[in-house]
Amino acid sequence: MCLLFLAIDTHPDYRLVAAANRDEFYYRPTAAAHRWVQHDDVIAGKDLEKGGTWFGVTTYGHWAAVTNYRESNDAKFETSRGALVSEYLTTYSTPDDYIASLAASAGHYNGFNLVAGSLSHAVYFSNREHGVKPLQKGIYGLSNHLLDTPWPKVRTGKQNLENLLERDHLDADSLFSILCDQTRASNEDLPESGVSAEWEKLLSSAFISGDTYGTRSSTILLVSRDNRLILEERTYAPSAPRNTDNYSSVAYEFDLEDQPV
Repeated sequence: MCLLFLAIDTHPDYRLVAAANRDEFYYRPTAAAHRWVQHDDVIAGKDLEKGGTWFGVTTYGHWAAVTNYRESNDAKFETSRGALVSEYLTTYSTPDDYIASLAASAGHYNGFNLVAGSLSHAVYFSNREHGVKPLQKGIYGLSNHLLDTPWPKVRTGKQNLENLLERDHLDADSLFSILCDQTRASNEDLPESGVSAEWEKLLSSAFISGDTYGTRSSTILLVSRDNRLILEERTYAPSAPRNTDNYSSVAYEFDLEDQPV
């Protein structure tokens, strides 16, 4: 996953609003969000190459997302960063306990940003920055650098989300519109993250549309104050030019259960 927006405790109806894009090469095999066979309290997509996931929830309200930290000296560790989300969702750990358990192994992954949450608490952790950041009430944006690094698409997306949250009614279509923005940054606003200028330009939009690489899926998560969860995911056809109206979708809506003991 390469783009994530979060609104925590900022809307009268929802304790959590999340909107996320997963960007990946089109050839990488992927399964859309579904209930996992061996862990049927987990709903998430799955990377069929490495077995992990980029974004997922549980039926008792745990949720997590990971993005890559883009850098030129990527060491290419074998362990998939998607395993971080999978492990959190299947272990029943608290966000803090799970992050603490990564202390010894975080350096064995390529650069990552991990957000892990429950109904009452969420934390952010990166193996490219010291310390764990509890996420208090507010709006957050995360791409392929550290949390709230003001890349153009992060700034714009956060502002658009803030504008939506001022409405009494919040719907998934409006949130998807933030994720489908294909506006690219001007050359002078492009970050320098270790890739070529051509790739910086391609990757600067919220919705990425390249010949071989782009936004594969968009996911919306809403958790209401009375503990009802709504998850909707759109998976886009890997055609060029990309059409954000050409997608298949899955949706889940249910009341959250008590966490297993």
